[in-house]
Amino acid sequence: MPVRRLAALTQPAALGCALLAVLSAGCQSVGAEALATGRAAYNEVITRSGDEQLLLLIVRDRYDESFGLLQVAGVTAQVNVGANAGANVGVGPLESYAGNLVPFSMGASYEESPTISYVPLAGEALMMRLVAPVSLKQALALGRLVQVPGHVFRLMVRRANGLPNALSPGARPSPGFQRVSELLAELFSTGVGDIVGVDEGYVLLVHDPDGAHRAQVAELLSLLGLSAFDAAAPELLIPVRTGVDRPAAGDAVVLETRSILDVLRLAEDAIEVPEEHLQAGFATPGSGAAVDPPVRIHSSIDRPPNAAVAVLHRGWWFYVDATDSPSKRGFVHLRALVDMGLDEKVPETPVLTLPVGG
Repeated sequence: MPVRRLAALTQPAALGCALLAVLSAGCQSVGAEALATGRAAYNEVITRSGDEQLLLLIVRDRYDESFGLLQVAGVTAQVNVGANAGANVGVGPLESYAGNLVPFSMGASYEESPTISYVPLAGEALMMRLVAPVSLKQALALGRLVQVPGHVFRLMVRRANGLPNALSPGARPSPGFQRVSELLAELFSTGVGDIVGVDEGYVLLVHDPDGAHRAQVAELLSLLGLSAFDAAAPELLIPVRTGVDRPAAGDAVVLETRSILDVLRLAEDAIEVPEEHLQAGFATPGSGAAVDPPVRIHSSIDRPPNAAVAVLHRGWWFYVDATDSPSKRGFVHLRALVDMGLDEKVPETPVLTLPVGG
């Protein structure tokens, strides 16, 4: 009898060990699964919160209210995984424990503790970056992102060889600037023209070997005062640099670029501010003549069901309509522009680190 009892006891123990082995093997895959799911989740939340932060910045500035930004400097996630298995056995007469034991038990625990580090941006550190003119490098990088030829030129340039664009919200570009932007858009879309980087800076490349666009090239050179170049040449390499005035020698394209804040205020002018906010004096009326705004921002007293991004301010929802593709693309471009302007000088050591949860 003792021998049979010993055999009965060793079977649950052996099965329990097998269960522990299975659980241990399963724990080895938890790390990979946590990376696959956690990374996507963190990325989604950070992207969405960044969009909401930018939209709220635009809205608050439209209301003449102060604002700040938090840049995510890092995310650290600590994963703890545990597993256990057990078995209940009885000793003595069967009738004393029959029906009161759990033959086998097993369990597993999973805990993830993320820590997110932020860099607060406010005051002079923020404003100096927002009001600084965008560099040609940043403007051209944005141009590679935008799908509409010539869009970045109209959006980012204040003056081209002295020809003024719309210099304030609601203003209109000069006829000369408007025509230059149309000609560049045509040359860019046909592959005849492009602005490219070279060792010494940037050039406007015009490659028209068969002369199919000679009339457009001649008009462009005339409007920009580029007297040092011949429209009949099969290829032109025209230097491009930043500045204000038309070059005296007629040998370069000189662009005065907008600042990030300039571009954001073009979007602000097209915000649909609630009438009750205007009457209460929370915000002043816009120009009502926003020309080709980067994004159209609507308002609603109720949370909009169809919003690509939405924020709540003074009891109203402000949002970008998810069915408005041009505005969604425009918001992506604004986000890229702001990120480029702010990321260059973010300090390596985060100023603020917050554990999430607990």
